[in-house]
Amino acid sequence: MTVMNVRGLNLKMRIWLEFQCTLLLGKIFATSFTIGSGGSAGKVIPSLYIGALSGCIISGMVLSNDQALHHSLVVVGMSASLSAIGNVPMASMVMIIEMLGLELGISAVIGALLGYIIGNSDKFYQITHDPHHKQICEHFKSIDRDSG
Repeated sequence: MTVMNVRGLNLKMRIWLEFQCTLLLGKIFATSFTIGSGGSAGKVIPSLYIGALSGCIISGMVLSNDQALHHSLVVVGMSASLSAIGNVPMASMVMIIEMLGLELGISAVIGALLGYIIGNSDKFYQITHDPHHKQICEHFKSIDRDSG
């Protein structure tokens, strides 16, 4: 079977990358639509999926046949996505290492740090930084202190 070479990528790899990009955009759209419309989609599993798919796409663009590099880039993507979306770099490192093993721990740390640095300005979990929420917490703390 002959494989045509198109701009440095063979035809099978190009089709595969286009398919992965379509999956990535579809998942981002579906998750955004579900969360935006008030549905219950969660944020952890979709962020892991989006990050893994992003790492897989980058790995395919690097044009390397090294499986260790491929696995590392997928883990970096997963950890970075979870860290950026949840603003929880330590938790994302621990979660990824727990799921995939310690041999990919350095990749999880790099991804978590990258995700935290890049995504630190936009957070989904902003309730802890909301002044109204802090006032409510202080009110209940004072009630708790007074009742004791």
